[in-house]
Amino acid sequence: MNDRTYCCDVEQPDPTQAGSAVQVDVWLLIEYAYAWKPKALEDNILPSVVTATINRLSDEFKSLGLNLRLQFIKQAASELASPRVYFADGRDHAWQLLTTQLNGYNEFPHLTAIELLEGRQLGFIPSSDEIYLVCTNGQRDICCARFGRPLYSRLNEVYGDRIWQTTHIGGHRYAPNLLCLPSGFVYGFVSPEVGVNLVQDHDKQKLDVSRLRGRSHYPPHVQAGEIFSRLEHNLLHRNDLVCTSSPESKDRVRVQFVSAEAHDITLLKESVPNLATDCEANPKPSIKFSVSPTG
Repeated sequence: MNDRTYCCDVEQPDPTQAGSAVQVDVWLLIEYAYAWKPKALEDNILPSVVTATINRLSDEFKSLGLNLRLQFIKQAASELASPRVYFADGRDHAWQLLTTQLNGYNEFPHLTAIELLEGRQLGFIPSSDEIYLVCTNGQRDICCARFGRPLYSRLNEVYGDRIWQTTHIGGHRYAPNLLCLPSGFVYGFVSPEVGVNLVQDHDKQKLDVSRLRGRSHYPPHVQAGEIFSRLEHNLLHRNDLVCTSSPESKDRVRVQFVSAEAHDITLLKESVPNLATDCEANPKPSIKFSVSPTG
C-alpha cells in the first residue's frame, strides 16, 4: 500500500485554485523525448543554437510587453529525430496555434516574435484544433507523475496526438493539471474519468468552470473574477466573457467583463498561510480570492 502523503487531493478541489494559473501571453512548445530533469528547461541537452534562439525570442516578446513561456512536450510515441514545435498565442481576439516539424534540433528555425504573432513564420502552418497538455514531470513533483500520467494515458487513448505530456506548468497541488492551447485555459484536479468529458466539452467551447484554475493570459485576480462571474451568471461558453478593466487595491479588486451584457464583480484578496504547494518543500503562503459580500 502506498501511504505517502501527496500535496494534492483529486477528490476535493481546493478553494484557492481560482486565479492560480500561471500568467502567460504566448507559448513555445518543443518536443523533447529525453528524460526530463527537475528543472528541465534549464537542465537539458538541447544544442546551443536552440537555447540562443529561445533566449533571443524571449527578449523580443518582452520588448513587445508579452510574456513567453517555454514548455517541453512529448508523447508515448515521440521520436528524437523529428521533433514537433508549436507556437500558441492566447491573447484576447488573437488566439492562434502554429506548428512545424523539424529534421533534428540542429535545424531549429530562426524564429522572430513579429512573424510568429502575425502567423507568417517560415515553415509553420496554422492548426485549427485545440491541443491539450498534461503536466507529468515527476522529477519536479511526484504528484504530476502519479496523477498526471494516468490522465495523459486515458486522454491519449481517446483523442490521440492532440494530447501531450508537458513539463511543469505550476500548481502541483492541483494535479492532475490540464492546459488547453491556444485558448490558455488551465484546469486542475482533472481525473481520467472527468478528463474525457472535459475535453469533449472544451472542443465544443463549453467550460467546466468548477475545475477551472484560470485563463493564463489574464493576471490572477482577473482569472478569479472570470471564474466567479461565470459561476454567478452561468456563462459556460469559452467566449462569453472578455475582461475590460481590473483596478486593484491592497485587499480587493474590481473586475469588469463584457459579454452580451456588462458584468462587474468585486473580489477580496487574502493570504492563506501554510499551504502545501508541493510534495517536498515546506508549506508556503498563498493568495485566495473570494467574492466580496458588499460588492
